[in-house]
Amino acid sequence: MQLFYFPELHEGITSVQLEGDEVHHITKVLRKQSGDVLHLTNGLGGYFEAGITDVRKHHILVDIRKAKKMPEPYYRGLTLVMGVIKQRERLEFAVEKAVEIGVGRIVMFHADRSERSRVNVSRIENIMISAMKQSMQVYLPALVEVDSAEEVCSLASGGARMLVAHEQVTTGHEGMAFLPEESVVLVVGPEGGLTDRELDVFQAHGAGMMSLGTTRQRAETAAITMLSAAHLGYAAELRQGGIPLYGSM
Repeated sequence: MQLFYFPELHEGITSVQLEGDEVHHITKVLRKQSGDVLHLTNGLGGYFEAGITDVRKHHILVDIRKAKKMPEPYYRGLTLVMGVIKQRERLEFAVEKAVEIGVGRIVMFHADRSERSRVNVSRIENIMISAMKQSMQVYLPALVEVDSAEEVCSLASGGARMLVAHEQVTTGHEGMAFLPEESVVLVVGPEGGLTDRELDVFQAHGAGMMSLGTTRQRAETAAITMLSAAHLGYAAELRQGGIPLYGSM
């Protein structure tokens, strides 16, 4: 099954005209025709099964046969904060894998040691959409860009639990457990790591420091490692409570 993203879809819709790059892929690459079935999402938890009724040059008409609001995944309260990486392909790789693993929000953090250039937000969003579709998810993570450790802490206000990856601590992720209703913020620095000033800001906000192992990891590897560890923490708690980890459309 292949999933297509159309943010304009909403509950209660019965027929709709679809346009854009997704339609070009559906008609020109996949050669879909009238009568073919499509699987669609709006990125807000909506899953739609639609039948093509007409194919035009720049748009298609579809009838919605089935619409379903999927429950929020257990990791919707999980935020991954990544220090902006100098090499854009590595940053994009980390974003892609984070979405595939599962995250509710991704924050691009211009840390003290980050390169000062801005993030290509449009490109990052497209990578996130592609990763969401590839991994068959129907919730598109939010994307936020911030310029300081203080702004990161403001995102974690309201009782969110914050953990910061740091190579000079010995406390690992063993035994870490998270609840689905808990807001969790994971912070990974850029190349060269976080500065002492940033660490002081995070610790003053109540953040815990966490080791990712005995090896030195690149920033994008650290982000994936930390996110994977968090999922293990969720899994341990959910299994204990008898809550299923996985659902189906």
